[in-house]
Amino acid sequence: MTNLNAIIAESPELGPGFAIGHGYFTPGADDETLGDAWYASIIETQIVPLLRAYSSHDPSMLARSLAAIE
Repeated sequence: MTNLNAIIAESPELGPGFAIGHGYFTPGADDETLGDAWYASIIETQIVPLLRAYSSHDPSMLARSLAAIE
């Protein structure tokens, strides 16, 4: 997330106020199993769609962002 947030912070259209915070990775009451599958689900269902929206102005930013979270 550090590398990803650096990419977001450096974007002239976004900036540090758009950084991805810990709230995405705080388990809810229904989250029984926290592990790789849980993390991958958060990335797939919440972070990637957010990155697509953030990168609508710059497709190369999406590629850099996705590479940062792999």
